[in-house]
Amino acid sequence: MLRSMSLLGAGEIVNKAARFAAAIVLARALSLEEFGVLNVGIAIAGLLFVACGLGLPEVSSRDASVAPQRSQELVERVLTGRLLVLAVLSAVLLAIAATFAAQDLPAVAVAISMAVALALSAEWLLRGLESMGSIAIANSAGGAVVMAGAVLIVLTKPTAEAALAIFAAGELTVALLTLRAAPLVRIPRLRVAGLRTVARGSWPLGASALVVYSYYANLDTIVLSVTRSAEEAGLYSAPYRLFLAFTVVGTFAAYALLPRITRAVAAGPAQDAIGMDGLRRALMPLAGYGLIVLGAIELGGDQLVTLLFGADFSGQGAVLLTLCLALAWYVMSFPVGYALIARGANRRFLAGAVTAGGLNVVLNLALIPPFGTIGAASATTIALVAGSIVWLGAHGMLGRATAPALALVVGGTVTGLVALLSGGTSANIIGLGTIGIGTIVTASALDVRRFATRSG
Repeated sequence: MLRSMSLLGAGEIVNKAARFAAAIVLARALSLEEFGVLNVGIAIAGLLFVACGLGLPEVSSRDASVAPQRSQELVERVLTGRLLVLAVLSAVLLAIAATFAAQDLPAVAVAISMAVALALSAEWLLRGLESMGSIAIANSAGGAVVMAGAVLIVLTKPTAEAALAIFAAGELTVALLTLRAAPLVRIPRLRVAGLRTVARGSWPLGASALVVYSYYANLDTIVLSVTRSAEEAGLYSAPYRLFLAFTVVGTFAAYALLPRITRAVAAGPAQDAIGMDGLRRALMPLAGYGLIVLGAIELGGDQLVTLLFGADFSGQGAVLLTLCLALAWYVMSFPVGYALIARGANRRFLAGAVTAGGLNVVLNLALIPPFGTIGAASATTIALVAGSIVWLGAHGMLGRATAPALALVVGGTVTGLVALLSGGTSANIIGLGTIGIGTIVTASALDVRRFATRSG
C-alpha cells in the first residue's frame, strides 16, 4: 500500500503543486468576485462529473482488479453511462442558466466542458489495475498544463471564464493520457448493452459519491456565493484548497487498498482476515498524519494562507483550522469506506455518505447565512466527522483493536478546538505538542526503517 501511495504521491506532488501555484497566481490576478466565480465553476463541474458516474467507475475499478482482461468492456460501459447522464444534466443546467442568469451562461458552458473532460478519464481503471505510475504521469502533465495556462492568461487579460477554461484543458490532458495508458484494443465506443443492469447495483455508490462531493466543501462554495457573495466564496476557496491538498493522503490510501482488499475477499476467509488486519494497521499512521497537519495549522495557519494567497485572505486561518479538525477523521475513515466498496457493501458506504450529506445540507443553510466562511467550514467539519464515524462503525472499526487510533483522533479534535478558541501562545503550545505526538505515532506505526529496507 505504501509503495502504491508513493507512486501516486510523486505525481500528485507535481500536479497539486502546479494547480495550487496556478490558483495562487489567479487569486492575485483576479478580483475576489472573479476568483469566486472561478471556484463556483469548478464546483459545478465537479458536481456534474460526480453526478454522472452512477457508481460505475467504483464498481468497474473493483471488477478490473480481478478481471483485467475486461478493461475494454469496462471502459466503454463507464464512458457510455457518464456521457449519457452528463448530456441530460448539462441540458437542464444550460436551460436554467439561460433563463435566470444569462450573464453567467459563458462560465456555465465552460464548467460543462470541464465536466466532459473529467468524464473521459480512465484513471479509475488504472487504479484497479494498480498502474499508479501511469496515473502519476497523467496528473503531472495535467497540472503542468494548468500552471502554464494560468501564467499565459495572467500576462494577457485574465477573466474567470478564461481561467476556468485552463482548468478544463488540464483535465482533458489527464483524460487523454489515462486513456492512452489503458490496455485497450480499440478506441472506446458507446456500450449501452448491460448498462441498466450494472447501474441498478452501482447506484448507491453513485449517490454516495455525489453526497460526499457535495459536503466536501463544494456545496459550501455555491451556498456562500448565493446567500452571501461571490467575494466570500472566493475567500473561502483559499483555505479550502489548502485543506483539499492535505486530504490526498486519505484518498491515495483508499485507492491503494481497494484492489488489494477486493482480491483478498475473492481469495477466501484466510486472505480476507489478512486484509482486515492490514486495514486496521493502516489507521494509526493515517491518524498520525492528520495530527501532524493539524498541529502545523495551529502554529501558523493564518500566516500560511496569507503568504500563499495574499493580504486579501488574511484572517482565514481560523477557517483552515476549523476544516482541519476533520482531517484525521477523514484520512483514517475514507480508506475504510472504500474497503466497504471492495466487499460489495455499497449500501453501507451510502449510509455514511447520507449521514454526512444530510447534516451538511442542514448546517450549511443554518450556519452560512449568519456566519459566512466560518459557518461553511464548521458545517463541512461536522459532516465529515459524522460520516467518518458511520463508515468506521459499518466496518467494525470502533472496537478495542482500533481504540488507540480513535483516542488519538478524538484527543486531537478536542485540543484543536481549544487552540481555535484560545489562539495566541496557547495555540502555539498545543500545535507543537500535536505535531510531536503525530510524528512519533506515524514513525513508529510505519516502521520506516523496515519499509526502507524492503523498498531498497
